[in-house]
Amino acid sequence: MNWFNNLRVRVKLLGGFSVVLLMMAALGIFSVSMMNRVNGTSTEMADVWMPSMQAIGGMNTALGELRIAQFEHVRGKSAAEKDASEKDMKVALADLDRHRAIYEPLYAVEEERTAYGDFKARLESLLGAHQGLVAASRANRTDEAMALLSGDTEKHYDAASAVLDRIVEMNAKSGQAASDLGDKLYDDSRLAVSVMIVVSVIVGMLIALLIARLIASGLSHAAAAAEAIASGDLSGQIEVKSRDETGQLLAAMKRMQATLSGLIDQTRTVVGAASRGDFTGRVDESGMQGFQLELAGSVNSLVGTTES
Repeated sequence: MNWFNNLRVRVKLLGGFSVVLLMMAALGIFSVSMMNRVNGTSTEMADVWMPSMQAIGGMNTALGELRIAQFEHVRGKSAAEKDASEKDMKVALADLDRHRAIYEPLYAVEEERTAYGDFKARLESLLGAHQGLVAASRANRTDEAMALLSGDTEKHYDAASAVLDRIVEMNAKSGQAASDLGDKLYDDSRLAVSVMIVVSVIVGMLIALLIARLIASGLSHAAAAAEAIASGDLSGQIEVKSRDETGQLLAAMKRMQATLSGLIDQTRTVVGAASRGDFTGRVDESGMQGFQLELAGSVNSLVGTTES
């Protein structure tokens, strides 16, 4: 950790805040990513499964309307009644084609594609029998028409409707699977985001405590050294453990302590020699500035005056 201790306080603070901000950014990016995945499942349900089920329901309804029109056609006695029934048949077949056009781009799994192929084959057989039924009914061949109504058309209608029911069940299962996936993604996202928040808070607190401890430790040592010097104690050891601002402050105080201690030792030596009658000693003024130079000059002047 010496490299970190030697960093400037500004760099330490910027580094700590940068780490916290990066973690917050990572949390935000992760949250958005998970939200996109959850949104993807809901979009899939809204754009695929729900429209698909609605289209299949429309197809089933159209087949039912076609079946009703078949009954009405066979029951009709007049040409007008049969014309009305055929008009209803055209409407039902047009609705069937419209819903098929909506559904066909939507099926997403091979099983559904295969089932829809089966439906088209059943529908083709139903429409073939339907044409025969309409022709027999139009010709007032009632017995033949009734036989087709309760025979081939009913068989093919039931088969086609059963395939559509099976496709509805497939879509329901797929939609439920998408819903379950969305729920799981939400639960996983909530857990992961919660863990990341807790980790970010813990890491942020640890970084803050580390920086605060390093700064407070250096300042407390500097304060203790200043207090000792102010009280006249120059014997304490000032340890410089870093090169940041607090380390520079301690280094300056250490130099000040050494300078004061040297000045006092020289003054004590000169005064002691003078008290024994030796006035030749002088305090070395080289390298001194400010009050140190004034003090040294005063001592030297006093010794020189006493010698004279």
